[in-house]
Amino acid sequence: MKVTLGALALAVFLFYMLVVGGRAFRDGETGDLVESQTGTPRLVAG
Repeated sequence: MKVTLGALALAVFLFYMLVVGGRAFRDGETGDLVESQTGTPRLVAG
């Protein structure tokens, strides 16, 4: 049962990564953030 659930979880993950992620990539999504979305650009002590 554990192996079956693990294989099913892997199949769902691979489907999401390859099919859904591939569709997003073809639509131009890269996952990169623009500078305004990155948070603090540099840390200053003191």
